Amino acid sequence: MKIIIGLIVLLVSATAIAGDNSGADFWMQQQDKNGDGKISEKEFLARTKQKQKDSGRKYNRQFAEKQFKQRDTDGNGYITEDELANWLGVKKQQDPDTKKEDMFAVFDADGDGKVSRKEFVRKHQEWAKEGGYDFHENLIDSKFDSIDGSGDGKLNREELGKWTKGR
Repeated sequence: MKIIIGLIVLLVSATAIAGDNSGADFWMQQQDKNGDGKISEKEFLARTKQKQKDSGRKYNRQFAEKQFKQRDTDGNGYITEDELANWLGVKKQQDPDTKKEDMFAVFDADGDGKVSRKEFVRKHQEWAKEGGYDFHENLIDSKFDSIDGSGDGKLNREELGKWTKGR
């Protein structure tokens, strides 16, 4: 169960920063129900509980609380848009096209304009470690293969963008 929740967190993390009307600002809109510009623990836990219920999973409050604390880096009891952006590994930007580039840069560690399998796996390992959940490389390898439409062993911006937008 922990692996499934972990993979969903990874996918949501990747998805949240790709495509139009997304990024840390998109997460903020989805979770900041009272519109005060920050996500309280109560808002975060309620959203997490609903998402897990909607997907047929059992709600794990302890895991959700841990996730909240990891994102609330200043420990003030709220997650700001900057904290979300930092946790997602992107710069907070308002331009949707720039956000797409930021998403690509999250994976393209060497900056060569392509995401190798090694880079893709390494980023997911990093997110798993930060999230405190199990990592299974074979699942990420399978995901990489399904995204790599050209079969060349590298993901380009278009392939990665289709994957994140389709989630």
